[in-house]
Amino acid sequence: MLYQAGKMDKKAPTQTAKLTRLYNLLQICARAGQLKTGYDSVSKMIGQRRARLVLLAEDFSERNKQRIMRICEEAGVPVFILGTMAEYSCQFSQRATGIIMTPDRNFARGLLKIISGDNEQANLEV
Repeated sequence: MLYQAGKMDKKAPTQTAKLTRLYNLLQICARAGQLKTGYDSVSKMIGQRRARLVLLAEDFSERNKQRIMRICEEAGVPVFILGTMAEYSCQFSQRATGIIMTPDRNFARGLLKIISGDNEQANLEV
């Protein structure tokens, strides 16, 4: 975001506003039963080719991060690293988890739109 002489670019959302929108959509996704958490269940869904989008926490273990990223690359599933395990557990009232996945195509498109900030990325086949 650019600041110039006390003026703020109103078209570019702040990082916190972006994360708030992302977490709001993820909570809706969770209420709809379309959010999976935890290494075992997510890796199983990726293996079954049911995953549409995977989010990893920044403080997730490096070893597991690399494993999931490799599996997702082989399966063609988009992966993003953002947020922390504490944020994930606070937002979803669960024990500490470092990995979140949605099997729903429409939720994945909405999340991609928020993460990328433009419509071109979100229109890609998920």
